[in-house]
Amino acid sequence: MTSYLLALVREDDLRGDPWGTAMAWHFAIADRLWADGHYVPAEWQYSHGASAWTEPEADDFYGTECVGQSAEDLLHAGNVLHRFEALCVLAGRDY
Repeated sequence: MTSYLLALVREDDLRGDPWGTAMAWHFAIADRLWADGHYVPAEWQYSHGASAWTEPEADDFYGTECVGQSAEDLLHAGNVLHRFEALCVLAGRDY
């Protein structure tokens, strides 16, 4: 399923807003891992915030696509996005 999530990321706005797109997916993945009671790597610098959810809102495309994915697949996709975000920063494509 990781290829499914990463395929969705590739179909999103990676050309116009690579860092923002990666961050949106990365937050959704971290939220899902946390909501399911799984470990979220410290290097992701994720904080679930004061109003943590267990299920995404119906109009939350990123969050709903992460529901039902295995923790292993979510971690893999999140690690790929973490490295991609670092490359965006190095390339000056962050904000």
